[in-house]
Amino acid sequence: MVDSAEFHAVYLLPNGHCHIADCWGDPERISAGLREKRLYSSGRPVCRIAVFQPIFRRIPRKGHYTPPTAPLTDSDIESVVYLVASATGATGYGHIYHVFLPPGQDECFDSTDSECYSPDHPTSFFFCGYHSSVDFSDIGHVLYTVEPYQDVPGCQVKPGTPNGQLVDSTDNVLNHESFRTISDPDGTAWWNTTSFR
Repeated sequence: MVDSAEFHAVYLLPNGHCHIADCWGDPERISAGLREKRLYSSGRPVCRIAVFQPIFRRIPRKGHYTPPTAPLTDSDIESVVYLVASATGATGYGHIYHVFLPPGQDECFDSTDSECYSPDHPTSFFFCGYHSSVDFSDIGHVLYTVEPYQDVPGCQVKPGTPNGQLVDSTDNVLNHESFRTISDPDGTAWWNTTSFR
């Protein structure tokens, strides 16, 4: 479990431009809202999660990364995360990188294209976001989430939400993946498959 973390947002920009508010809503407000949260179980504090000042970055110019035109894969995301984490020097369990994909950008776990964020291809549309971690030999352990564009059928919240569909759809998935990263950073937690009655 992550005790405290600093969020780092990475925006993949289509053709070099996209206003954050138009593509993703207001992720800075969302992440800032997680500061000083406490997780509870049966009314008792389990872990204090302090999310410090978020840092929102675009990919550094010296580490420019141009996404392929085909769907991105998790390997592509790891390449982006490596570039940014190398530039910031911020690695380990105290840092979580949120990689925001622009509207229209599909992403798959691997090149088989069978489990993807692909609203334009419903047969392979499997997820709205995910979290993972990777070990790099030179910079160490890095936690990250993948945050595709959420204002699409299958991922968006219902109309009429307080902040609008784009903002609240992004908020919904970003919070979900943030808490999953905090509670299970490496995807190694256990769960009970026995149903209780």
